[in-house]
Amino acid sequence: MYKNSVEDLWLEVLDYIYDNYELDEIETIYLDAYEVEWIKTGLHWLPKVKYILDRYHLNKCVIKATGHKPKIRFKLWEALNECNLEQVKEIFAAIIEDKEKETKLKAVKDARHYILSNWGDIIRYREDPYTMGCSAEGHVSHILAHRMSSRPIGLEYTWCGTDV
Repeated sequence: MYKNSVEDLWLEVLDYIYDNYELDEIETIYLDAYEVEWIKTGLHWLPKVKYILDRYHLNKCVIKATGHKPKIRFKLWEALNECNLEQVKEIFAAIIEDKEKETKLKAVKDARHYILSNWGDIIRYREDPYTMGCSAEGHVSHILAHRMSSRPIGLEYTWCGTDV
């Protein structure tokens, strides 16, 4: 994972925060993440931390649930953005009621489970005006896809202003 352990990662993050910021001046540290345990471990390490559900993965979840019904996708996002739990449940019930292929039904149920089990985080995203999200996943995906394509790009290193 990271050098020796997840703890090493969070200790390095803490060192960076203490070296570069006045802790008393920090109001909130936002941890924008997908439900991965090593990232959520940061909740126990970082001071003044608030977990924010990663919108990139939430969007992937919405697409997984509505891929075969793109017109419903807009309604689901509208319900999510309004934090309307009853409407979200109704939309999922309507999707499931169509009884598509069993494999698609499992994907829809998994998406529903993910959204409902993270409902508090969805509400927090709307209620906190400083939650702007994070573009890391999109950037990582885009950069890696670009570098690992059929015409891969080599890494270019610059050291003290000199290309190596």
